[in-house]
Amino acid sequence: MRQSLFVLLASLSAIAGPANACAPDVGIEAVRAHLLYAFSGTLSDDILAREEPFIGWNTPIGGGDADEAADDLLVVVEIGSTGEVYLDEVLQIRVTNEHGDEIGVRKFDGLLTSEQGKGAFALYLPDSTCGGMLTIEASLLGEKKSAQLQLYCGE
Repeated sequence: MRQSLFVLLASLSAIAGPANACAPDVGIEAVRAHLLYAFSGTLSDDILAREEPFIGWNTPIGGGDADEAADDLLVVVEIGSTGEVYLDEVLQIRVTNEHGDEIGVRKFDGLLTSEQGKGAFALYLPDSTCGGMLTIEASLLGEKKSAQLQLYCGE
Protein backbone atom coordinates (compact mmCIF):
# COMPACT_ATOMS: atom_id res chain seq x y z
CA MET A 1 0.00 0.00 0.00
CA ARG A 2 2.75 2.43 0.98
CA GLN A 3 4.65 1.72 -2.25
CA SER A 4 1.48 2.31 -4.33
CA LEU A 5 0.94 5.66 -2.64
CA PHE A 6 4.56 6.65 -3.34
CA VAL A 7 4.21 5.67 -7.03
CA LEU A 8 0.97 7.68 -7.29
CA LEU A 9 2.53 10.79 -5.72
CA ALA A 10 5.63 10.50 -7.91
CA SER A 11 3.44 10.20 -11.01
CA LEU A 12 1.38 13.25 -10.07
CA SER A 13 4.54 15.24 -9.38
CA ALA A 14 5.95 14.34 -12.78
CA ILE A 15 2.73 15.43 -14.50
CA ALA A 16 2.54 18.73 -12.61
CA GLY A 17 6.22 19.53 -13.00
CA PRO A 18 8.14 21.75 -10.60
CA ALA A 19 6.01 23.93 -8.32
CA ASN A 20 7.29 27.18 -9.83
CA ALA A 21 6.82 26.04 -13.45
CA CYS A 22 3.16 27.07 -13.29
CA ALA A 23 3.83 30.48 -11.75
CA PRO A 24 3.15 33.07 -14.44
CA ASP A 25 5.46 36.00 -15.06
CA VAL A 26 3.09 38.81 -14.04
CA GLY A 27 3.93 42.30 -12.85
CA ILE A 28 2.82 45.90 -12.57
CA GLU A 29 3.85 47.74 -15.72
CA ALA A 30 2.45 51.23 -15.10
CA VAL A 31 0.43 53.42 -12.77
CA ARG A 32 -1.49 56.18 -14.55
CA ALA A 33 -3.76 59.02 -13.45
CA HIS A 34 -6.27 60.90 -15.61
CA LEU A 35 -8.54 63.85 -14.86
CA LEU A 36 -12.15 63.59 -15.98
CA TYR A 37 -12.84 66.93 -17.65
CA ALA A 38 -16.17 68.43 -16.63
CA PHE A 39 -17.02 70.29 -19.86
CA SER A 40 -15.94 67.87 -22.59
CA GLY A 41 -16.39 64.63 -20.64
CA THR A 42 -13.00 63.44 -21.85
CA LEU A 43 -10.02 62.13 -19.94
CA SER A 44 -6.75 64.02 -19.69
CA ASP A 45 -3.50 62.50 -20.79
CA ASP A 46 -1.65 60.55 -18.09
CA ILE A 47 -0.75 63.35 -15.69
CA LEU A 48 1.81 61.13 -13.93
CA ALA A 49 3.76 60.56 -17.17
CA ARG A 50 4.58 64.21 -17.83
CA GLU A 51 8.21 65.22 -18.01
CA GLU A 52 7.59 68.09 -15.59
CA PRO A 53 5.38 67.25 -12.58
CA PHE A 54 1.70 68.10 -13.02
CA ILE A 55 0.73 71.28 -11.15
CA GLY A 56 -2.72 70.69 -9.74
CA TRP A 57 -3.84 74.05 -8.37
CA ASN A 58 -7.57 74.84 -8.32
CA THR A 59 -8.20 72.02 -10.80
CA PRO A 60 -12.01 72.13 -10.22
CA ILE A 61 -12.05 75.51 -12.03
CA GLY A 62 -9.43 74.56 -14.64
CA GLY A 63 -6.44 76.06 -12.82
CA GLY A 64 -2.86 74.86 -12.79
CA ASP A 65 -1.92 72.49 -15.61
CA ALA A 66 -5.47 71.26 -16.20
CA ASP A 67 -6.84 71.83 -19.72
CA GLU A 68 -10.31 72.47 -18.28
CA ALA A 69 -12.25 72.10 -15.03
CA ALA A 70 -12.03 68.67 -13.40
CA ASP A 71 -13.41 67.33 -10.11
CA ASP A 72 -12.69 63.62 -10.53
CA LEU A 73 -9.62 61.44 -10.98
CA LEU A 74 -9.26 58.03 -12.61
CA VAL A 75 -6.30 55.89 -11.51
CA VAL A 76 -5.36 53.01 -13.83
CA VAL A 77 -2.90 50.23 -13.07
CA GLU A 78 -1.58 48.21 -15.99
CA ILE A 79 -0.28 44.70 -15.48
CA GLY A 80 1.65 42.59 -17.92
CA SER A 81 2.25 38.88 -18.32
CA THR A 82 3.65 36.41 -20.79
CA GLY A 83 0.48 35.82 -22.79
CA GLU A 84 -3.03 35.22 -21.53
CA VAL A 85 -3.02 34.45 -17.81
CA TYR A 86 -5.62 34.02 -15.10
CA LEU A 87 -4.02 34.84 -11.77
CA ASP A 88 -5.81 33.96 -8.54
CA GLU A 89 -4.12 36.80 -6.64
CA VAL A 90 -5.11 40.28 -5.42
CA LEU A 91 -4.14 43.56 -7.03
CA GLN A 92 -4.75 46.50 -4.70
CA ILE A 93 -4.90 50.16 -5.67
CA ARG A 94 -4.81 52.54 -2.71
CA VAL A 95 -4.76 56.33 -2.61
CA THR A 96 -3.95 58.31 0.53
CA ASN A 97 -3.47 61.99 1.29
CA GLU A 98 -0.50 63.64 2.97
CA HIS A 99 -2.01 62.92 6.40
CA GLY A 100 -2.27 59.20 5.65
CA ASP A 101 -6.06 59.31 5.27
CA GLU A 102 -7.38 56.84 2.74
CA ILE A 103 -9.01 58.61 -0.21
CA GLY A 104 -9.90 55.41 -2.03
CA VAL A 105 -9.04 51.74 -2.28
CA ARG A 106 -10.01 48.97 -4.65
CA LYS A 107 -9.04 45.31 -4.64
CA PHE A 108 -9.21 43.06 -7.66
CA ASP A 109 -9.03 39.33 -7.11
CA GLY A 110 -8.89 36.95 -10.00
CA LEU A 111 -6.89 38.85 -12.63
CA LEU A 112 -7.12 38.08 -16.32
CA THR A 113 -4.76 39.35 -18.99
CA SER A 114 -5.35 39.38 -22.73
CA GLU A 115 -3.67 37.07 -25.24
CA GLN A 116 -1.08 39.85 -25.58
CA GLY A 117 -0.46 39.74 -21.82
CA LYS A 118 -2.12 43.05 -20.94
CA GLY A 119 -4.63 44.00 -18.25
CA ALA A 120 -5.87 47.36 -16.92
CA PHE A 121 -7.63 47.93 -13.60
CA ALA A 122 -9.13 51.24 -12.45
CA LEU A 123 -10.05 53.15 -9.32
CA TYR A 124 -12.43 56.11 -9.78
CA LEU A 125 -12.07 58.95 -7.27
CA PRO A 126 -14.93 61.47 -7.39
CA ASP A 127 -14.44 64.96 -5.92
CA SER A 128 -10.73 64.34 -5.36
CA THR A 129 -8.99 67.16 -7.22
CA CYS A 130 -8.54 69.24 -4.05
CA GLY A 131 -7.07 66.30 -2.15
CA GLY A 132 -3.64 67.82 -1.53
CA MET A 133 -0.56 65.65 -2.02
CA LEU A 134 -1.90 62.23 -2.97
CA THR A 135 0.09 59.01 -2.87
CA ILE A 136 -1.08 56.35 -5.30
CA GLU A 137 0.10 52.83 -4.55
CA ALA A 138 -0.45 49.60 -6.47
CA SER A 139 0.56 46.22 -5.05
CA LEU A 140 0.58 42.73 -6.56
CA LEU A 141 2.47 39.59 -5.53
CA GLY A 142 4.76 41.55 -3.20
CA GLU A 143 5.58 44.13 -5.88
CA LYS A 144 4.67 47.75 -5.13
CA LYS A 145 4.68 50.80 -7.36
CA SER A 146 3.77 54.25 -6.15
CA ALA A 147 3.46 57.80 -7.42
CA GLN A 148 2.66 61.17 -5.92
CA LEU A 149 0.28 63.72 -7.35
CA GLN A 150 -0.22 67.31 -6.20
CA LEU A 151 -3.86 68.50 -6.25
CA TYR A 152 -4.23 71.59 -4.03
CA CYS A 153 -6.95 74.21 -3.94
CA GLY A 154 -7.16 77.64 -2.37
CA GLU A 155 -7.15 81.35 -3.01
